[in-house]
Amino acid sequence: MKLNPIFNSNMVFAHGKPVRIWGEGSGEIRLTFAGQSKTIAADGRWEVEFPAMDCGGPYELTALQGDNLILLTNIWVGEVYLFAGQSNMQFKLGESAAAPETWIDEPRARMFATNRLEKNEFFCAESGWRPCVKEEAGHWSAIAYHVCTAIAAEKNIAVGAVFCYQGASVIESWMPAGAVREAGILDKPAAVLHEKTAYHKWNEEGVLYANCFTQVIPFAFTGVFWYQGEIDAVPEECFLYDRELALLIDIWRYDLRDDALPFVVFAIADYDTRPDERWKAVQTCQMRMETICENVKSVKTADVCESNCIHPPTKAVLSARAVKAMAELTK
Repeated sequence: MKLNPIFNSNMVFAHGKPVRIWGEGSGEIRLTFAGQSKTIAADGRWEVEFPAMDCGGPYELTALQGDNLILLTNIWVGEVYLFAGQSNMQFKLGESAAAPETWIDEPRARMFATNRLEKNEFFCAESGWRPCVKEEAGHWSAIAYHVCTAIAAEKNIAVGAVFCYQGASVIESWMPAGAVREAGILDKPAAVLHEKTAYHKWNEEGVLYANCFTQVIPFAFTGVFWYQGEIDAVPEECFLYDRELALLIDIWRYDLRDDALPFVVFAIADYDTRPDERWKAVQTCQMRMETICENVKSVKTADVCESNCIHPPTKAVLSARAVKAMAELTK
């Protein structure tokens, strides 16, 4: 018997959402969480769902199969956000304009990182859930750090961040292989459209969906923060990005079993060497997502970025906008 790696001590479940727990094993397995128990007869992959809960904790989670006991402690119910996309979401606090002396310990904010194909991260799934401490904060996604510490302080609740991103990734890779073409949006595979596909193994269609996103299905999230699109500013695709992102939102909501899952979409930042119509087209598509999809808010970045850098280091102001946008969606 084993649990999916996302289930670990110090984790956070989303309040008001079903508490889904899954893993692998066979035989009779008894799951107990926050005083509630369920027993299943497992044969391979298994899943248990407990009712939604209010914010609170700490709780324990146990999984018992014969003499095999898994005990997880210091579990809280609060808000949990998925931080997804490419390099500007991956961009670390330690690379940002926030000086180390401003980093804080925030035990109410915790993070979990999905395993990535590019294995050079400080955090990975085997790291488990890690409370935010100054000594490790520099390895957090800068946006996730600012968002989670702000919400934890404002609401005095536990806030979880799940990292699921990959620099220089195309949007087609974050959906099942062939999804964009099957939807009639594009008639060419990603390998033909994107010049970087040849040397980034994760940019084949469906690769990041299969290897990264599926690690969190069907965890229940409070919302998703999405920052991606720079690499999709190519002639055949830039004017269609809104249709692609709308498809991704539909697919992810279906997989995560939440038809109204809130999405905050960051428009890509201005960049001096890419002021062309393709770049502007992607920005325009991203800014109109809130008029295309329900429960979506767009966040403008062009007026708070350093346009001489494709990875603007000023992320605090941008993150504050994202917090406000998400609050409007979840109120």
